[in-house]
Amino acid sequence: MAYRLRKKELQIFGDLFIEELELLHHKIKERGIEQIEVIDLAQLKRVDFASLQWLILLTKQQMNAKWHWPTTGELAKIRQLLNSQ
Repeated sequence: MAYRLRKKELQIFGDLFIEELELLHHKIKERGIEQIEVIDLAQLKRVDFASLQWLILLTKQQMNAKWHWPTTGELAKIRQLLNSQ
């Protein structure tokens, strides 16, 4: 089963992004959700954030997929894309 989080449920304001991810991580653990997938950076470039309904997809179905929390470099790219909107 896939879980989606609305953008309004995960507020992203530049430097607060990492803190929000950490809070989200705790909520995920509490609910027993074992994996989270952040929208691909290539998709971020094409997305209009004002109309973006779904930012993060939470899933239990990709247990074998290689997944990691975003690196500092990836977060910097995400911030840059967010700030350029």
